[in-house]
Amino acid sequence: MKEYRALLFTAFFVAVMAFTIHSAASDYKKIPLVLELYEKENFGGKKIVIAVDTPDLENYCFNDKANSLKVFAGPSYAGGMKVQVYSGKDYKGGYIELSAQEEVKNLEQDRGFGSTISSVKFPY
Repeated sequence: MKEYRALLFTAFFVAVMAFTIHSAASDYKKIPLVLELYEKENFGGKKIVIAVDTPDLENYCFNDKANSLKVFAGPSYAGGMKVQVYSGKDYKGGYIELSAQEEVKNLEQDRGFGSTISSVKFPY
């Protein structure tokens, strides 16, 4: 009986893992843009990579800390797509839009947006 339970548990575990891997692969194909936020100017200091809507960067301990950034095209990129970074959480406050392959070495100097990013919205 123990062997039957172990076999049943193993089969269930394999099925759940297969579904999870398939779902993750499908989600990967839905990424239009990827954003890298850097703590310091000129892409220095700590870095986080974001590819999904993020209503509060505090969840990543990165609220109001970004001073430079880079944007890359993701697997589902279509020309003209832009990511929006907001000064307030929950996509509130001022924002700037950025295109794929865009880099900002100094957010304060170049965009007046240094150390103020609190949320990120991607196109879908």
